[in-house]
Amino acid sequence: MTAEAGSTIKVSSSAAGEVLSVPATGAAQELAFDLPVGVHALSIVAVDGAGNASPPLSSNATYSAPSAPRLSKLRGTEAAPLRLKVLGAPNDLAHVVLSDGQVVDVRMDSSGDAEVEFVVADGGYTVDALAVDRRGTASAVSHLAVKLDTVAPRLSLKVIKKAAEDGELRLRVHAEEGSRVRIVSKKAKVSKRFRSGSTAKVVEKDIDEGTYRVKVTATDAAGNTTVRKAKITIE
Repeated sequence: MTAEAGSTIKVSSSAAGEVLSVPATGAAQELAFDLPVGVHALSIVAVDGAGNASPPLSSNATYSAPSAPRLSKLRGTEAAPLRLKVLGAPNDLAHVVLSDGQVVDVRMDSSGDAEVEFVVADGGYTVDALAVDRRGTASAVSHLAVKLDTVAPRLSLKVIKKAAEDGELRLRVHAEEGSRVRIVSKKAKVSKRFRSGSTAKVVEKDIDEGTYRVKVTATDAAGNTTVRKAKITIE
């Protein structure tokens, strides 16, 4: 904006009153000022030393509080079992509070991404987070319930020897309920996947005589994995 040198530039808001009063230089000036959250009808005038005011220039502006950050759980590490991804506006500050009292403040990068880590024991937790912009305005609070499980699932593999003596591959597999189970034996051409239930699953196949290797993997909902292997001789 350009106004007569020696006059005063005044900016007023319909919602906040006068928000700026600066001396005019007579050259083009950039006006910078903060507004509270809300919708503003702005009026800009120049007032000379005699109190004469120019016709007002009008404009509209809206300032909104930052959006609440979005939280999601990442795969943990041995050093930091609980890891979370935080998504928000670029360069906002994320204030993250865990239900056990731990607090982490982290600045989001230019893409609006950040990660936080907590060292905690297995169990259920609630995470609260809010974003704070450069002016210190806080967003609403977002919430995330998380369950930390770092224990590998139970898994047993039993080879039925009597069946092997009769020329049959027969396995009894019992994994922690709800786990995803995979049974693989390349030589025997066995590849089975299933979701484990409350009882053991029996896998059978007639195969030629020989020695075979079987690998069984169980993966629980948290991504923990248990592996069992067996060597079987079919007669």
